[in-house]
Parts: sequence; C-alpha cells; structure tokens
Amino acid sequence: MIPLDPDGEDILEAVAKIGRDGVPPPSAAVDATGSSDSPSLYVGKLDVSDETPSDTFLDMTNWTKGIAWVNGHNLGRFWSIGPQQTLYVPGCWLRKGGNEIVVLDFFGPRGKCEVDFVGKAVLDVLQLDTDFNRVRRAHEKFAGGEEVAAGTFPSGDASQVVMFGKGVRGNYFTLQAVTTYDAKNLATISEFAFLDRDGNPMNALDVQITGVDSEEEIREDGVAENAVDGQIEAFWLTSSRTLPHWIEFHVPAKAEVFGFRYTPRQGKDIGRIKDWKFFAR
Repeated sequence: MIPLDPDGEDILEAVAKIGRDGVPPPSAAVDATGSSDSPSLYVGKLDVSDETPSDTFLDMTNWTKGIAWVNGHNLGRFWSIGPQQTLYVPGCWLRKGGNEIVVLDFFGPRGKCEVDFVGKAVLDVLQLDTDFNRVRRAHEKFAGGEEVAAGTFPSGDASQVVMFGKGVRGNYFTLQAVTTYDAKNLATISEFAFLDRDGNPMNALDVQITGVDSEEEIREDGVAENAVDGQIEAFWLTSSRTLPHWIEFHVPAKAEVFGFRYTPRQGKDIGRIKDWKFFAR
C-alpha cells in the first residue's frame, strides 16, 4: 500500500481521479509505516491470476477507521474495535491481472502499510484497546490501601448509608464488591457520595474516577463516571463477570470522610452489590 495525500481536495474526487489517471506519487506527509495525523488515502494493487476471480474478504484488522474500495467499488466502512474485521469482496468486482485497492483511513494503519485477503469473514473479534474514544484510567490494577470498613448490603434498591465511626483521610478511596446478588456476577452503582461527620453528602468535593476493574461501554452506557454524576437514572455497570469488582475514587485535595452512601441501580436488580470492602490511601 502506498500512502497518498489528496492535497486538500475532496476525498471522493481523489478516489475517482485514481481510477481515471492511475496512482499518483506517494506523499512525504505520511511516514514509512503509513501513520498520519490526518485522514489519508492509501493505494495498492492486487494481482489476480484466475480468469474468474472468487469471492474473498479484505482483512482490515491492522487498520484504524475508514472506508475501502476495490476497482472503484465501495466495500464499506471498517473500525478496528470490531467485532467485524473484514469487508466482503465479490469476485465479480475483481478482474484477472491488476486490481486497485484504495483505503481511506482517518488515523492510518497500526503497523505495516499493507492489507491481506482472507478466505472467510471475521465478524467476532473485539479490539477495544484500539478505541480512541475509550475512557483511559490512571490506575488499571487494584491498589487498595488501608481497609477501613466491610459489610453486607441488603438486596433491595434503597440507598445504604455507611458511617465509619471516625474520620478517614486520603486522596484515594476504593469500594470493592466482593460478591453480588447478580447471577452473572455483574456490579452496578447508581450513585455514590462521601459523607461528613453529620452524615451529609460532601458535595463540594471534586471526586474523580481514577480506576475501575471494568465498565460497560458497548452494550449500554455504564461508564464509571455515572456513579458520581448526580443522576440516579445513570449507573456504573461492570463489563467483566469476574469477582471481585472495584471502583477507585480520587479526591485531589486530601479529604477527611466519615462515611459513604451507596445507591444501587434502580428498577432492575442487575448488579446489586452484596459483600463489600472499603479502602483508603
């Protein structure tokens, strides 16, 4: 594949020009690996020896996000996160001899600037680590700290208040779900709030989420920030079914907290936490 620069012209017109005039020289704006900080076109040729080419699939696993064409035919869109990693190429769109492949990628390939043709569709491969919209956490592993409290929540959807008996100081506080009432071992939190010595929510605290064992971002909006957004309808939902689960709260200005209030997901019993532990550091 050869990286090209459409030089500011309309992308589709650039593709049409390739079909009319052939492949222009590669642009110096894209490095040898094909990576680019702006949308770029890539052109290559496929040599076919058969008089009647068979159906095949264009494997886009190592590319990022964009559109692909073969001999001017639009094959469709691709995105590395999947689960679809291939594009169907009908044999009737190919011809004996040279076939032009054009790829528009908004971010460039992740590795070598090349494509592969494979004999079957790949429709079930997720690469969530390649999602540039995915939330990135400062801490991806459980750090814990001093165990401050532990207990068991009832199975209902009422808010639960836990008071420590004394103030606990720290910048990082972690709630660990040791077990849940969920048959699939999922965990959710609709709302979480730190409490002062009088049991009132410490609304002035700047609470950030710096770590979580998992969060649902595909099937529904279950990102961890939903646990502290003040909206009881939204919720943090784990994507992993492996216990224990945990969520880490960060307070930039070291704070003294005296307890917390946990509100389970409302309306559904999915992910309600049973046995729990609370840590501070």
